[in-house]
Amino acid sequence: MDQTQSKIIDVLVALGVDEKEALCLVFLDMKNPYSMVNIEDSTGLRQPVVSKAMNQIHLKSWVSCNIKKVSGKGRPQQEYVLRLSIRDIIKNLKENFEAKQKNELDKINELIKGIGGKGQKQLVEGE
Repeated sequence: MDQTQSKIIDVLVALGVDEKEALCLVFLDMKNPYSMVNIEDSTGLRQPVVSKAMNQIHLKSWVSCNIKKVSGKGRPQQEYVLRLSIRDIIKNLKENFEAKQKNELDKINELIKGIGGKGQKQLVEGE
């Protein structure tokens, strides 16, 4: 993993994405499609961890899961493809983060306005 990929993971985590999900997303961004086994090998994560992370990413509609039949016996392989670019995912997360922050700040400002009278003076002057 290079420095840029590490920074992308840091940004995703700062915006609220689970670290393991972020790691899987970065590797999916490198190569599409990626099988579950490829993701496990590339990330160094165990199968149950990758499976849980990919399920969460799939629920967020960031990836598509395609079933690929294998020749002979065995289970079909799941291949994952990013539906959005990492840039678009970060952009959407940032917009949601900013909207939540603005909403919280608006709530705080309304609470401050509601204090009124002497309480407001104490709050402002620190008495």
